[in-house]
Amino acid sequence: MWQQLIAEFVGTFALIFIGAGSVIVLVASQTPGGVIGIALAHGLVLGIMISALG
Repeated sequence: MWQQLIAEFVGTFALIFIGAGSVIVLVASQTPGGVIGIALAHGLVLGIMISALG
């Protein structure tokens, strides 16, 4: 049970941290990435977590 709770916490933390970070970086740098940059950040997080954890 604890392993599942920790895994859920780490996954949610990574998605929220990277997602919010990508929004902050795109807004602060005035880069014309918009929704595509945010979606790519989330996709990269998912891909890295899947490849790292199986």
